Amino acid sequence: SLLRTLGVQYTVEHWQNELLISTNRDGDVNFKLMSVPLHIVLDKQKAAHNSQWTSVFAYDPTVKVESVICFESFIVLKGRQDGLTQRWICGKDTNNSTWHKTRLPMPEAIYSLGTAKNAEYATTKFRYTYSSLTTPLQTVEYDFISNKTAILKETPVPHYDRYEAAKYLTKMTTFTDFIACAEHLVATKVTSPSHMTCEGGSAGGLLVGAVLNMRPDLFTAVAKLRDLKTDNNQVLLKMNLDAGHLSASDRYHVLKEKAVRLSFVLDQLKCLEK
Repeated sequence: SLLRTLGVQYTVEHWQNELLISTNRDGDVNFKLMSVPLHIVLDKQKAAHNSQWTSVFAYDPTVKVESVICFESFIVLKGRQDGLTQRWICGKDTNNSTWHKTRLPMPEAIYSLGTAKNAEYATTKFRYTYSSLTTPLQTVEYDFISNKTAILKETPVPHYDRYEAAKYLTKMTTFTDFIACAEHLVATKVTSPSHMTCEGGSAGGLLVGAVLNMRPDLFTAVAKLRDLKTDNNQVLLKMNLDAGHLSASDRYHVLKEKAVRLSFVLDQLKCLEK
């Protein structure tokens, strides 16, 4: 077994005839990758201390080493560098003595990486996920032999047409779509007009104001604006001229404002104990 030391963390992976260890040993807070021959670990006397550990790569304080994924002929080092998630493809030369590593190149400056399912050990291919602010989630496959990548799958991003079809002179579509959703909830008996409320801010405030006037029968709390109302439903106008867009800037004030709105809804739906 590996000797345990106070404050030293490590994770271990078995690869060929050695164990690969991700550890913060020697005060290397960003972790490093070390190796120990398997026969040393199986020898109880030699395994009683960690002097047989050797560094796979020299410790780099600018690189955060997280973990390692082992395949039959290569390994993948997971970590972070330059503030971004990274993957390094690592292996040994032909005489199995010297380690080398190559960071996977990425097509954009800002991105996020994840690890896809890699169930096959005896393979030359590594799968990972890639996304960015302008690229939807992709599953990418890297080939260790050809040093090439291929996109296997990409999450589609449809329906820009719906967004464009409800702007400017066709803005009314936004309101009628919202009403259609409310009608569907009633028709499928998910709720009823007497138990349904809606909320919106900014452009959503325009939406809510429009649908309340177009279909006052669908929502219980406010049936019409105060100067047109003919029922007994309560209408409140709460103003805060010190707030910014949508609400106050302080997060706790935001929670207080949300609590006021939820309390009003619960009261109108008769959910509060008297």
